[in-house]
Amino acid sequence: MTPPPIYVKVEEYQELLDIASLTKERLKKAKQLLSTIKELKTREDQALADWQAKVEAVEERLASIDKRLFHR
Repeated sequence: MTPPPIYVKVEEYQELLDIASLTKERLKKAKQLLSTIKELKTREDQALADWQAKVEAVEERLASIDKRLFHR
């Protein structure tokens, strides 16, 4: 059974098309922003990992120096 046709005024139809178009544009912008945020987060995570590795390297060197100087 086919549903009955829906009649819409031309003005309302154009308004619906405009709303759909605006929604698509905003969705596209949201996806671009999410992509940018994801990229920034990846860079930030890498920078934090690098910083942590450097801190640990300094800590190891300091422990080695401490051992040589004070634990003979």
